[in-house]
Amino acid sequence: MVVDRVIVAILIPAWPLLDSEEKQVALTEVTSSVTRAIAGAPFHLCLAIRSVSIFVSLCIFFLSAGAGGPLASARRAEGFCNILNRLPAPISSVMRLYRSTALVAFYEQALVVAKLLAPDRKRKA
Repeated sequence: MVVDRVIVAILIPAWPLLDSEEKQVALTEVTSSVTRAIAGAPFHLCLAIRSVSIFVSLCIFFLSAGAGGPLASARRAEGFCNILNRLPAPISSVMRLYRSTALVAFYEQALVVAKLLAPDRKRKA
């Protein structure tokens, strides 16, 4: 879902070991995983999560559409997410749900696991 992709794109780590094509593949897979996880919730929870998600993703989209290039847009979106994490329970709970499911899904991706377990990485450490 587009709403999930906007939120997940902000919450997954900016990992330098993945090139831009691999990041897009990982983002697509993570978004799919998060969407499936939320869709598996009971209807009343799914409805509440989707309502807050639409509001949050629209705010992120409009905040990041400003001037200053992609780096400034990402910083504005991250700052907004930090503000959302400090708000009362419904909004901060949904952000915590997205953050935790997105991070777990990110580190379960085959691309990320392969980069983590690569022999070159072990030698440098």
